[in-house]
Amino acid sequence: MIHLFASYDPKAEVWVAKVDELPIDPTTLRAATLDDLLAKAWAMIRDVTGDHVEGFQLIVNVGKHERGLLETLHLMRSPANAKRLDESIADANEGKVTEFRP
Repeated sequence: MIHLFASYDPKAEVWVAKVDELPIDPTTLRAATLDDLLAKAWAMIRDVTGDHVEGFQLIVNVGKHERGLLETLHLMRSPANAKRLDESIADANEGKVTEFRP
């Protein structure tokens, strides 16, 4: 079983990862998006193992910064959601907001 530990570095604005079970330099496992990081890590793992991977587990460290980021990434995968979110952000930037208090 291979464990990929991923987290977001808000200062560098990149996703970083490490794989304890394999001789992969952690400084090379960096990418702008989680999807890009996974693709890069998977390619490196396959290079080292020769496609002989019995199990793969992704463990994402989700801190307070990552929770919102992961939710946004999930919502932005849908083109319709992305459009609505972009429109809402534009409206908020233009002051077109209504305060709601329960």
